[in-house]
Amino acid sequence: MKFLRRNWAILLAASLIPFVVLLAVLQQDWIRQMGERERFRLRQGLFVAAGELVSAFQRELLLAPLAIAPPLESFGNGAAARRGAAADPYSAALASGDWSFFAERWRGWKNYALDPSIVKAVHLVQRRQEATPVVRSWNGRSFVREGDQALVARIVSVLEANEAPHSRDSGLIHVGGEEWDLVPLPDSHGLLLVVRYDLGELTSKVLPRLADIHLDPMTDYRFRIVDRETGAVLYRTDPKAGDAGFDQPDLRIGLFRRNFGALDGLGFDLRGTARQDAPLLVLPQAGDDEKSREAQIAAFFDRLLGESVWTIEAVHRNGSLAGVARASTIRNLLASSGILLLLAASIVALAFSNRRALALAARQEEFVASVTHELKTPLAVIGSAASNLADGIVRDRDATLRYGSTIGAETRRLVAMIDKLLFYTRLGSTRAAGRESVDIGALAASVIAERTPDFEALGFRVEKSLPREPLLVRGDESALRLVVANLVANVIIHAAGGAYLGIFVAEEGGKGRRRGEKTVVLRVDDRGPGIPRRERKTVFEAFYRGRLARERQEPGTGIGLNLVRRVVQAHGGGVTLESAEGFGTSVAMTLPLAGKGSDDGTA
Repeated sequence: MKFLRRNWAILLAASLIPFVVLLAVLQQDWIRQMGERERFRLRQGLFVAAGELVSAFQRELLLAPLAIAPPLESFGNGAAARRGAAADPYSAALASGDWSFFAERWRGWKNYALDPSIVKAVHLVQRRQEATPVVRSWNGRSFVREGDQALVARIVSVLEANEAPHSRDSGLIHVGGEEWDLVPLPDSHGLLLVVRYDLGELTSKVLPRLADIHLDPMTDYRFRIVDRETGAVLYRTDPKAGDAGFDQPDLRIGLFRRNFGALDGLGFDLRGTARQDAPLLVLPQAGDDEKSREAQIAAFFDRLLGESVWTIEAVHRNGSLAGVARASTIRNLLASSGILLLLAASIVALAFSNRRALALAARQEEFVASVTHELKTPLAVIGSAASNLADGIVRDRDATLRYGSTIGAETRRLVAMIDKLLFYTRLGSTRAAGRESVDIGALAASVIAERTPDFEALGFRVEKSLPREPLLVRGDESALRLVVANLVANVIIHAAGGAYLGIFVAEEGGKGRRRGEKTVVLRVDDRGPGIPRRERKTVFEAFYRGRLARERQEPGTGIGLNLVRRVVQAHGGGVTLESAEGFGTSVAMTLPLAGKGSDDGTA
């Protein structure tokens, strides 16, 4: 039961350690999952930014034909024929020469387009049976017959190479440095619009503006857009960084496909221009599982990449995306591990602190008991002697003198003990020492002289080595006297069996706190039972008394050596202890030397 009372905190700490370990394992798994989520979040952010750029770019390409051509639902279903000629403004305009409806659509597109210069020209082609098609070009007000026969021949050859132009799935046609879009009109009239896109304007004006809008917010990444056919880099978000890291990009998706009319087969939603805020390209829906969603999105962009002419590539500025996520996981793991280690260390420290507090409380209780005993002993002697004298039991003059001498000696002993306790209570760990010059050799000789009767009574052999000239230190003489007296008293109380005391005072050089400082060393030796190894680090603690002292019930309060260390440290010195069980103990105090010479401090 006593063991549990003294060690309950340590037992509690030991029982909590497995829970801390379990918490660490669970936290590590949680951090791993968070790392995967972080990687998915970063990759999904790339997908979204790139997808928005793809959508915006395709929208710019689709806006012109969608704005100037009839609605898509009228293609190939005979609806125009059933509604009659009035439903076909192109045929009416050919007959009347009034192209105001097209001019209005053209102005609307130019107002909405990001940069109208991407459309180099628009041609209206009228295909006739067994005759050369008629090519008209839009001049901003009307379609006029094209006079450039080389261009007409070029357009006709492109049409002949594409036998089925009346399908939106045919997409764009690359012609020289241009991209042509063949926009079919109602079948019964054999009309066809040819929209010619200028690649130079696309790459120099539209592409950088769209990339700045959609990619610049992704500041953690570097992007570039590459023409897969030529290998040329069309755009970079960070031209100074060059192409470093793009050999293994974190993301590569298609930006520009010529057959974008068939994007719905890849999962796109082609919505036309019914709503201006509706994106033309919408990512496909996926399941709730993050890995499944990421796999589906990646597969979608892989299919989009297959037939793309231009691609978007992205790399993280701090390395690969997996490396960044891994670094984030490691940082989180280190932080959480540090917290767990701090928690475990706090539990252990709290347990040992509690045990130390219990030990200190026990020492304080023992100190109170020892002080009480030490005070009662001289008081009992004084009281007994006083009673004998008062009752007239002692009438002989010599006996009366002995009784008086005993009372005086016990009174001095009591006063010395009280002074020692009062001095200890006033002494702080940083108490300033006095500034008077104290001769350590003379002080040691004085203390030895005071205890000579005790040495003679106990049969002690006293060996001393004191300097011939004064060794002076600056300090409080009464405090230093108390230190030397404590060391000598400890030998008398605890090492009386050895009947030996050695006291040595000498000057030593270069052992002070400051380099090269001279010091004076006072060493007290005995040949007593020695101090056990495990008690040597604790004998200087307050209220501590060794096992032998407690078992033999030797007098003492447990504050003597603690008082010695505190006083010596307040004087800028230090205390060392060497002991061997069965051979004795040596305690040495070292103080800074103030000088040599007379007691007034002169050299």
